[in-house]
Amino acid sequence: MGDEKMKLGADLSQYQYNLTEDLFRKLVDNGLAFVIFRSQYINSLNKLVEDFQAPRFRELCSKYSIPCGQYFYIYPGYSFDRQIQLSNTLVSKWGTNISFPDMEEYKNLSTGLPYDPNTLNTFYREYYNNLDGVKGIYTGDWFIKKYVPQAAYWLANVDNLWWAWYYKYYFKWIYFIATLGPLGMSIPMDKLPTVVSWLEQQMSATVPGTMNTHWTIWQFISDLKIKEMVNVSSYLGHFDFNVMRDEDYERVFGDAPPIPPPPAKRYQATTAVWIRSGGSLFYPKVGYLSMGEEVSIIEVVNGWANIGRGWVKESYLAPV
Repeated sequence: MGDEKMKLGADLSQYQYNLTEDLFRKLVDNGLAFVIFRSQYINSLNKLVEDFQAPRFRELCSKYSIPCGQYFYIYPGYSFDRQIQLSNTLVSKWGTNISFPDMEEYKNLSTGLPYDPNTLNTFYREYYNNLDGVKGIYTGDWFIKKYVPQAAYWLANVDNLWWAWYYKYYFKWIYFIATLGPLGMSIPMDKLPTVVSWLEQQMSATVPGTMNTHWTIWQFISDLKIKEMVNVSSYLGHFDFNVMRDEDYERVFGDAPPIPPPPAKRYQATTAVWIRSGGSLFYPKVGYLSMGEEVSIIEVVNGWANIGRGWVKESYLAPV
């Protein structure tokens, strides 16, 4: 176990809408080898939607030949059929190497109360079984132990387990990070390869947790502070880093670059217009289009166009 070699990855969602192409390129230069982006979730209006940043992350992966997967943030109690139908549509739409249902929600959306373990177990197991293509499951030690312990039996047979277990709660991680800079402060991005090398050395000891020897992707931290990226995430500085052992990386991703998405038709703004994080005036502004600026439309929902970095009113866009 001590001679394990690993690849660095990140998982991304609309919370990282401030991740610029320049920062993405710098991550690649410092060892980023794969990306898992969120493509589906249920928003604050209780609507099943696609993540509006998914097209941009997919495009960045294609441009820099970074293999990628996608994950679906799903909810027990919400329509199973609608969620799995959208997930399978997105499997085909984005052509990623692998897809993951996110297994961590346990509350009833209406009451806020936890579901019983049998209900949770059946929901997530059937979702995994009904998902198309190459697939895995994302979950964590905390979730299995507390909410659905019986799931450990079938998860042990899942070929691609994406396992969340964070080293930050252990003294040796705190001590290690302190060697890279002042404790509690951000570290330079060029220290990421050092972090991966340190994790490789730790593999001489087993990663703790219910699935400690059965993982394909290990999400080892959720809030590693990188000096160049302190303002990238809109959610409490949340930025997840992951690693894969080399043999798992080759098995899942191989050497082939990701298949680029089909080209989209170009449109231009007929006037200056705000870009919002979702398809209505209730969503916050995340930028703007200048008059004449060209964009591609990913989809149109209720008169709002998803342009990859947000949503604008379709009526303000005209074909080029």
